[in-house]
Amino acid sequence: MRPVRPSSDLINPDFVRSWEPRYDTRKYPLDFLLRHGASARNAQRSEILKDALVALLHWKDGKARNFVPGESHAKPYTLRPILALHEAALVEFATLFRCMVEADDKGFVQCTQNLLDRLRGMWSSVVIPAFVLHAARPDKLPIIDQHTVRAYLWLTRRQFVEEPT
Repeated sequence: MRPVRPSSDLINPDFVRSWEPRYDTRKYPLDFLLRHGASARNAQRSEILKDALVALLHWKDGKARNFVPGESHAKPYTLRPILALHEAALVEFATLFRCMVEADDKGFVQCTQNLLDRLRGMWSSVVIPAFVLHAARPDKLPIIDQHTVRAYLWLTRRQFVEEPT
């Protein structure tokens, strides 16, 4: 299993400084994301993975500050598919997730496809599956969401979009 560490040589410090004031660390605390992401990737039991993913989905919904294990404050449609996983289905899901975490370059595509196929059956949109794939392999699969699109528009067109369309 490889540790996931930010690579400072890949991150432009000016980019970070320019966007940092716009990032709400109270709503999206980085330490919460890193702690629960590591917990998901290092989970030795399927229930531990499930608990870590529930925490991460709270973070994704901006509810990390309200997160209490065993309670739900995230949007129901965000959590319902993970909460519904029990016994054999949970073990199967955890096996697919573990494959992604541990995949070398040769097996990465197949493990990703297998987990993505499972995730597509759980959520109707691509947002949560993309986030779960990112949770499994943040080193290979960055998140694309409204915030990265706005950053892209700013960097490529100097167009600042307050709210996505």
